[in-house]
Amino acid sequence: MVKIISYKIYLMGLFKKKKGTKDYSAERLFKDAVKEINELYDDVRSDYSEVESVMEDFSKFIEEMKSRLDTKDAEKLEDFSIRFKKMATCAKNTVRDLRDVSRNHKKRLAEIKRERE
Repeated sequence: MVKIISYKIYLMGLFKKKKGTKDYSAERLFKDAVKEINELYDDVRSDYSEVESVMEDFSKFIEEMKSRLDTKDAEKLEDFSIRFKKMATCAKNTVRDLRDVSRNHKKRLAEIKRERE
C-alpha cells in the first residue's frame, strides 16, 4: 500500500515536471524564434535602407533618358520603371511585415512569461 501511494506521488511529480518543462520549452522556443526574427528583420531593414534611394535615383535617370530616346524605347524604359517600383513597394512591405511579425512574437513571448508567473 505504501509503495502504491509513493508510486502515485512519484508519477504526479513527473507529470508536474513535464508540464513545467513543456512550458519552459515553449518559452525557450519562442525566445529563439524572436531572436531569429529580429536578426532577420535587422538584416532585411539594413539591406533595404541601402537600396531605398536607388528608386528615386532611377526615376531621375529615366526622366533624363526619355528625351534622348525614341518613343518606343522610352515606353520600354517607363514599363521597366513601373515594374521596378512594384519591386520596391514589395520590398518595403516585406520590411514592414517582418517588423510586425517581430512585434507580435515579442508580445506573445511576454504573454507566455506572464502566464508562467
